[in-house]
Amino acid sequence: MKAEGLALQEEQRSLDAGRLQYPPGPAALLHLLSARLKGRREPKPLCELIEVPNSRWRDALEGYLNTRRFDVIVAPEDYSRALALYERHKRSYSLPGRGEVFISGVGLVDIEKILQFGPRPAPRSLAEQVETNDTYARAYCDFVLGDVICVDDEQSLRRHKAAITDSVMVYRNHVARQTPREMFSRHYIGQAALRRRVEEIGQRLGLLHESIVAVAGVHTWLKDIVILLDRARADGRRLADLIGRASGLAASKVRAQRLREQKDRINRDDIRDLERTRDELKESEANLSSQHDDVVDSGGQAKKEIEGLRGDLTSSRSQQLMTHELLDKFVSALDTAAKENYEQRYSRERQHRAPAEIYEVFERQRRSIETRIQNSLQRLIELKTRYVERRGLVADVEGPGFEEFNVQLAVWRDSRLPEYREKIAESKSKALQQLTEDIVFRLRENLQMVRRQIDELNRALRDVPFGSERYQFTVEVDPEHKPFYDLVMDAGRFEKESLFGETALTAPEVKNTLEHLLDRLVESEAREVKTELEARADYREYFRYDLKILHADGGYSLYDKVSGDKSGGETQTPYYIAILASMYRLYQSRAADGRPVCGIVLLDEAFGKMDESRIGATLTYARRLGLQLILATPKERSELVAPHVERTLLIHKEPVSGMPEVFDFTKEFAAVNAG
Repeated sequence: MKAEGLALQEEQRSLDAGRLQYPPGPAALLHLLSARLKGRREPKPLCELIEVPNSRWRDALEGYLNTRRFDVIVAPEDYSRALALYERHKRSYSLPGRGEVFISGVGLVDIEKILQFGPRPAPRSLAEQVETNDTYARAYCDFVLGDVICVDDEQSLRRHKAAITDSVMVYRNHVARQTPREMFSRHYIGQAALRRRVEEIGQRLGLLHESIVAVAGVHTWLKDIVILLDRARADGRRLADLIGRASGLAASKVRAQRLREQKDRINRDDIRDLERTRDELKESEANLSSQHDDVVDSGGQAKKEIEGLRGDLTSSRSQQLMTHELLDKFVSALDTAAKENYEQRYSRERQHRAPAEIYEVFERQRRSIETRIQNSLQRLIELKTRYVERRGLVADVEGPGFEEFNVQLAVWRDSRLPEYREKIAESKSKALQQLTEDIVFRLRENLQMVRRQIDELNRALRDVPFGSERYQFTVEVDPEHKPFYDLVMDAGRFEKESLFGETALTAPEVKNTLEHLLDRLVESEAREVKTELEARADYREYFRYDLKILHADGGYSLYDKVSGDKSGGETQTPYYIAILASMYRLYQSRAADGRPVCGIVLLDEAFGKMDESRIGATLTYARRLGLQLILATPKERSELVAPHVERTLLIHKEPVSGMPEVFDFTKEFAAVNAG
């Protein structure tokens, strides 16, 4: 077991490096050619050059190829030298780690001859179950496996000259033969074989570990038995001496009897009293020792406390003297009224607090005030420093001094600020004028453009029946934006460069509204400014849009109110009208002259629930908008769509190869429509 475990661990390290361990013959030939051939390509066994993507046929490929899995493939121009090396060293080759090996059971593929033969595998052959990027390996697999057909059961074997099932039963030369399991149970082909071998080694090592653990228990038991046997052997050697001692046993028994008689004659009560007294004295001694230790510890602790109190007393006396001196110095500088106020305040505090508590409260307040003073001073220094850096003022920024800055304050207050106020007022007036022109005239142009575009869409929808209905886009001013809408439309009815336009811009309603907007923009942050401008300038938010459905009886309904009650085709028609209108608006917005620059619209699964009349009306509407549609529809709906389009293509997936094929049925549909 130990040798097997070491061998499996060695193989596991080889697998971790990406190398499978092959039988001695193939391993020796690979080592020989890799070391001495030095050809155009590295010698590789067939199993390392191919993969089996379908796990169902892996056993079949492993069993059918058998030893051919290890056949070595070299470049055609290197074959002759490789064959010579094979012949020269086959009888005895020193393979590292395995000793002398007779090289056999492995083939050297003459790929040049196989390529000349040009094998072509039959459909559903075993060769089709192999994937490889190596041209030589592909040719060899087609040559060996191209005539072996994969069948689903054993009864289908006789339909072919050579066939195989996924249970590795092979039919060839009119004979069916089951491949032995040991020929395909160990996998070698592709990366899957490497992973499977890693799992097998892991499982086997686990079993060996369990066996070793079990054997270890038996080994321990045997060691104990050996120890007992050694002890028994030693006792056997002492047996003669024990027999000699046993001869004097009678005399020892007589002496023991005499000692027992002497023991019985001793008064046990005296012994018990003495033992009890001894135990009491020991307990008393232990208690006294414990009390002595406690007294010693208490004395040491008391000495430490006395020393600490003595130091605190000395420190307190010194602090008291210093406090009296400071208090006398402070009181001597006070006038009589202030002194009386302090004494009265102290008397009031003493009614509710002890002196130590009063000191703690006032000391905390003093520290808080000093902190605020320091923070304010630091802030003052920062402001002075910033002003000096920005304005170039020559001044001392450290400390609480402020003389140079007071002079600057007087200069700004008396001369510079009035001048800046005039400039600010002038700039605000110009900004208001510019904002007014941008908001009023540009917004009015966009609002009018929306109405023009709705009119264009309605012209395209005019006289286009969708079944028994017609459609018309409606647009109305949103009540929330109507006051500002009316203001913009009224104030912007003149050209902005005209005299009337200038007068309209100074109307109180416009001026007040835009002054308020300008003030908000100036005072707000950048993000709020953007939001405010977007809210005012987004012309799309000024309207409410809907689609009016005109019925044959002269009545109408709005799609927003009846959309939930419509059938599939009636629901899709407004949807496509809105989509086409949106695409028309998109392309028109990208054009420099107001006309669509491209007009292509792609629709997948188009008109899935619409009848032929609605499809025709929708396509007529698209043509009037100048849009070019590219539609993808299922085959069963193509007869409804084809009569209304210029070109019809059928895309068909070929069932065998899976490649798409394109057929042009434009002429066929045209002939059907003409007939």
